[in-house]
Amino acid sequence: MSDAFSFRDYPLASHTVPRTGTAPKVPRRLQHILSLDDFETAARRFLPKPIFAYISGGCETDRTLRHNREAFEAYDWITRVFTDTSRRTRGAPILSSNVLRDFGARDHLSWEHLKLIRDTWPGKLVVKGILHADDARRACELGADGVIVSNHGGRQLDGACASLRALPRVVEAVGQRCTVMVDGGFRRGNDVLIAHALGARAVFVGRPFNYAGAVAGEPGILHAIAIVANEMLRNMALLGVNALSDLTGALCGSLGNPTRQIG
Repeated sequence: MSDAFSFRDYPLASHTVPRTGTAPKVPRRLQHILSLDDFETAARRFLPKPIFAYISGGCETDRTLRHNREAFEAYDWITRVFTDTSRRTRGAPILSSNVLRDFGARDHLSWEHLKLIRDTWPGKLVVKGILHADDARRACELGADGVIVSNHGGRQLDGACASLRALPRVVEAVGQRCTVMVDGGFRRGNDVLIAHALGARAVFVGRPFNYAGAVAGEPGILHAIAIVANEMLRNMALLGVNALSDLTGALCGSLGNPTRQIG
């Protein structure tokens, strides 16, 4: 017997913080899932080995996958105190539902293709796979409305720069001209907050929601969303901020030199 589930039970980015003091109902089979990492552990047991390996793995030595996660270890929060955070919100969705991807073969793509797409397509245009500041500038000059800083989840070049390391340079280059987004290695609500503090307007999460869907279908995905949302809200309260726009580099200190010269 499956528990009844409603999408309305879970907070989304466009919703404010529930004031009722009651948590959304979680199916019994998911009550032991307390983080996105727990979904990966469950999916490892549930999925056939070849399928799990395809979802979880990167290319060659998985070096880029490790870089994506290790990059988050380079940042510490500097918290603020005596701030009323009872009205904190994660903000509203910023993207259109229309997305264009995989236009032609990668090895034949050039900036002329992007110009052609921009001249032909009247809607919002987002370019994914940006790691170099110069590429971000070029994309914006050709009319891109946004760029996604991404190494494609470590599935292409083994040893590619971690997306989080590339993010500050891209934000510095084009953050005032187009929307900068990021993916790669995000596993916790705290990771999302770090990216926003570094200038990202949106964060994309892939593998954990694949695991959640494999383990429990739609209820699993909804539970994964709720986990990230609640982690964000809890940490925003501890940081003393009410909105993502309050997160700045002044609150996020770096260890070593994670923003080394990349572009």
